[in-house]
Amino acid sequence: MKLWYTNINYLEGSSQVIKKILMIIINIIILITGFTLIIQTINISKIVNFNLGVILPAIIGVILILIVIFQRPLKRLTRKGVGKVLKIIAIALISFYLLAMAGLLINVQINKNKVPSYKAEAVIVLGAGLNGAKPSLQLQKRLNKAIEFNQENKNAIMVVSGGQGADELISEAEAMKIYLVEKGLPEDRIIMESQSKSTYENFVFSKEILDKKYNGNSYNTIFITNDFHVLRASIIADRSGFKNIEGIGSDSFTQSILNDYLREGLAVIKTFIIGK
Repeated sequence: MKLWYTNINYLEGSSQVIKKILMIIINIIILITGFTLIIQTINISKIVNFNLGVILPAIIGVILILIVIFQRPLKRLTRKGVGKVLKIIAIALISFYLLAMAGLLINVQINKNKVPSYKAEAVIVLGAGLNGAKPSLQLQKRLNKAIEFNQENKNAIMVVSGGQGADELISEAEAMKIYLVEKGLPEDRIIMESQSKSTYENFVFSKEILDKKYNGNSYNTIFITNDFHVLRASIIADRSGFKNIEGIGSDSFTQSILNDYLREGLAVIKTFIIGK
């Protein structure tokens, strides 16, 4: 009997050691992830325009590092009372965010290499920031997709949509038109919409232009954006009054994919809540 109890104690002791080792490994993984996300923000901030997506990895990284450093006091604070309620709320919000991210990733895969179900009479290219007076790397991806799409839809009217940001020398619409004309697209088929400051305004103002162009008659529209943005843009397009509209996505700038997806997950939640 003594040997039996000795074996039980040994197993329990071994189990505790394994748990401690696993916790150490998990903490190391979390710390490496946190520092990697901070480094990602530092690197990407050197090559893309500043936005929430640029700093979001760093914010998440700092939170992960703080969780590891203060995990013991956090456990004590979240065992009961207000701390426990806040813990439940945090878990619910994180779950909601992860659900939005999953929907986003699934949508990107479903619509990869998508071919529109109809021939478009109008094409809207959504703006995505400038570097001075030149399209950003992300916007160039959209414009190149528009050029590719134009090969099969040479008679479609193309609306380039985007206003002028505080750090931009000209409007996004003007920069897009210059880029497309330099690539060989006919200038007379490109219409500029240069007042919008958001995706919602992109669609609302572009629709006003196209409604006038087609004298209130129906028309089929395609909008072009980056792959990660198609889901949210589709929701906004429907809510801004378009009847026949589909979206196609270009590839994204590889180095900023993590930033883009993390930010877009939050943006999808915002769109579902307020509709814009």
